[in-house]
Amino acid sequence: QLIEGDFEAWRDFDLPDCDYIAMHGVYAWISEAARSAVFDLLASRLKPGGLLYVSYNAYPGWGAVAPLRQFLLDYASRLSGDKLANVAETIRHLQMLRDKGAGYFKENPSAGAMLDDLAGKDIRYVAHEIFVPHWSPQSFSAVAKRMRETGLAFVGSATLGQNYPRPSVKAEFLPLLLKEKDRERAELYRDYTNNTFFRRDVFARIAADTPRREVLPLLEPISFGTSVPLEDLARAIPLPDGEMPLVGEPYDGLRRALANGTKRLPEIVELTPFRAQKREAIAQALQFLAIGNQVVPFAHATTAASASEDWDIPLPLNRRLLTDPVNRDASIMLLSPARGCATVMPRGDALVLLAVAEAPGRAVDLAWDYAEARKAWLPGRSAPATTRDAHRAAFAEIRRSLVGARIAKLIELGVVAPR
Repeated sequence: QLIEGDFEAWRDFDLPDCDYIAMHGVYAWISEAARSAVFDLLASRLKPGGLLYVSYNAYPGWGAVAPLRQFLLDYASRLSGDKLANVAETIRHLQMLRDKGAGYFKENPSAGAMLDDLAGKDIRYVAHEIFVPHWSPQSFSAVAKRMRETGLAFVGSATLGQNYPRPSVKAEFLPLLLKEKDRERAELYRDYTNNTFFRRDVFARIAADTPRREVLPLLEPISFGTSVPLEDLARAIPLPDGEMPLVGEPYDGLRRALANGTKRLPEIVELTPFRAQKREAIAQALQFLAIGNQVVPFAHATTAASASEDWDIPLPLNRRLLTDPVNRDASIMLLSPARGCATVMPRGDALVLLAVAEAPGRAVDLAWDYAEARKAWLPGRSAPATTRDAHRAAFAEIRRSLVGARIAKLIELGVVAPR
């Protein structure tokens, strides 16, 4: 059920008690009165043991960059004409100041990086993100304090790698983090050593002194698999100061074992390559592969799928996402029933996927119609395919790359079905 209403009027709606509540792009973009209403809602409607996901712009990252937003607001407000065009003009003006060596950008290099990031985004997103009446970056400690007062305890980050010491800090800060026993204080170290701009936190309605549980038993029932073919899997995970290679055994063996169909930890350790290895070592390797999205948890078990040259898109939501005339992002998220979450694919691949599903006999022409209407062209060899001839060549190349292991994986994920 979709309800449109004010947070402060939440009691006017017949809301159920919730196992999960998710707040993405909300907490730092509403008034203080609305935030207080949110905490009333959490206190009233989140069940014991229930989980809250909340994301927000964070300090200290936004501390040095916040004046950038103020300039955008002030300068654009003095321009007449189309508001989106004014936002774009203001960004260009700021880039000119930065390129000429303006002191603000010299003293705050992160502001220049943020400016370039904004310049590369859809101007509608920039307007939505920046030109809002309420815009309040938050410190983790302040958020955690209000959650504690509402009966919620911090349990971790929704960004998996942020819950592990080495993937979350530079090497020189690792000893400091390993000595810290207070989880909330450890988050302060992470934020200030990484200059965090954005947080994705998970809180639970549990007692703050709830004892930690052993990881191994929690991993046992999970079905693990891959969301892309074996040859497309990365071989490292990113670190704040580089990357951590995940090569050799057991990593290579786990990728091969889970590339076609899922397996649970008790099944994995019985496979020949892993019988001589400790269960704990396999479990740790699975966790690090999961940090890099190389091996991922599935909602239910799957088996290897066969490739198909013709397919359908069974979920109406995925068809809606693929035909959305507003979304022009470089990648598209599609729902995977097997994973129980979204899987991401490049826009060009998604366009070919849709065209073949909707009109197998005229897929090339249909893809052209979609691309031309959105001015979102298929990627050519050296430039976007803005002509029909270039489009045909790009379409053929993308379709060849899809047919085979990639379509088989999408069938396993439940994104497409063979026809």
